[in-house]
Amino acid sequence: MIKRMHIIAILQFDMIRPSSRLFTGESVLLAIFLLLISCISLSAQSPEPPKPPPEPKLDSKAKTRIKQAFQDYFKAADDAGREDALKRAGESDPIPASAVSELLSTAFKAAATGARIAVKHETSVETSQGTGSIIIGGVKSGKPQPLLIGLHGGGEGVGEGSECEQKFQPAAAKGCIVVFPTVLKKDATAWNTEREERHVIELIEAVKRTTAVDTNRIYLVGHSMGGFGTWSIGGHYADILAGLGPCAGGVFVVLGGDKPRAAPGVLPNLHNTPVYFYHSTDDAQVPPKADQIAAEVLGALQKEHPGGYKHTYVEYTDIGHGVPAKGMGPLLDYILEFKRDPYPKKIVFEPARSYKRLFAWVEVPAKSAIRKIVAEYDRKKNEIAVTTEGAETGFAVYLNTVKMIDQKKEVLILVNGKERYRGFVQHSAFAILRSAGEFRDPERVFSARIAFE
Repeated sequence: MIKRMHIIAILQFDMIRPSSRLFTGESVLLAIFLLLISCISLSAQSPEPPKPPPEPKLDSKAKTRIKQAFQDYFKAADDAGREDALKRAGESDPIPASAVSELLSTAFKAAATGARIAVKHETSVETSQGTGSIIIGGVKSGKPQPLLIGLHGGGEGVGEGSECEQKFQPAAAKGCIVVFPTVLKKDATAWNTEREERHVIELIEAVKRTTAVDTNRIYLVGHSMGGFGTWSIGGHYADILAGLGPCAGGVFVVLGGDKPRAAPGVLPNLHNTPVYFYHSTDDAQVPPKADQIAAEVLGALQKEHPGGYKHTYVEYTDIGHGVPAKGMGPLLDYILEFKRDPYPKKIVFEPARSYKRLFAWVEVPAKSAIRKIVAEYDRKKNEIAVTTEGAETGFAVYLNTVKMIDQKKEVLILVNGKERYRGFVQHSAFAILRSAGEFRDPERVFSARIAFE
């Protein structure tokens, strides 16, 4: 095209030579203008776009070492053993694309080892926190099923999974596997302890190992003390859940300032996790104030982040601490309509637990000074925008090189509006193992990682 413009300009100049009748001052200026344009066009040819780096090499010995590290990770008895395995896996990074599929297979095969559950109505499950009793139902052979975990009410010395079963058993008729655990220790607000939270998360993993679970349709519900626990566990682990149903409970609130506010680390994390909750104004056992605050905060977050924070709050006036006349049907109908997006385009994360630092596709290590992080990717632009509070470093971004970015093009990452990374992304054994170990979910796969330290 540029050469053609240059030829046209010369021909037009030739047509208006002094011997031509068309020779005028204006035509000379036009010819000069066309020649200048052609010269500028020739000099402004865009440079070749950057090319991806050559594929890294991975010999058989290095691959064997990585696989051994993967095995050691899932056999490790504590965090120190897992950290050591992660370090050894990452020593061979970056890895070639040709090795990703095989290493993913190794990771998920190793992740499938561990405690399983006897599929009978009343049984037990063993986790790192202890051995607990559960009620399980709705299990069918065939395609993966939704999973609903129900947390019972109670308090000091009281509470059983069977009480929750009475309220939420209809979920089994809607095609769900239903699991109703009893707390390991019947303390006041037991479900809000780290002990019970880790027990519930490991229980979910045990169910996944035992039967076919649709990992994009895992739901957490609860009543009274179980409602408090659903808010807490559901907020901390919102990235693995498709919906929450906390009833007649509430979020913990922080006193001070102009008015009470929700404790950090729960509600902001629900950007992609819909919630249905109810309370009655005549509830003398658990007053509705905490749920009213939650409804107010979620409404404000929804305005701040359009498209996120889907929620329904129903306030009754005459059911006390009980169950509505229609039971849990409306709640179940609402939350079971939703599926988790394993690669949400936008996430909001306030870290709250030392052991839960990888949230969806962003990791904030315990040593980080970041209090809150908002991240959003644009697949078409191959860009990621990150906003942080507290610090601008001390986090990492995990990437699926098919769903989230185009690995054949440069990726741009902005942090608080400033360019912090521009380049090609390569695969990482560390990223594969870290994400497989956290999620144990083939529906959510990350093979690349970019750290901002």
